[in-house]
Amino acid sequence: MPFSFPPSTGPTVSPVFCKRDGKVASDFYAIVICVPKKALYKSVRQLRAIGGSGVLISPLTYIFDEETPRWCNLLSTLGL
Repeated sequence: MPFSFPPSTGPTVSPVFCKRDGKVASDFYAIVICVPKKALYKSVRQLRAIGGSGVLISPLTYIFDEETPRWCNLLSTLGL
């Protein structure tokens, strides 16, 4: 993908479980990626080119990555 938020390690890939003929199967996968708005259409085309379908788009409101030193210092100062 053309963009990821550092230090992200890449997309999240999860099996999708469904019941078929009374048995649980995981023939499909869900992939979660973060891309800037300007790269959205290109990213959708890339996903479709490798067999993706049912692309869902949600706005990204927050990213809580690793705890920064400033945040840790603030928690320490507040005694939390």
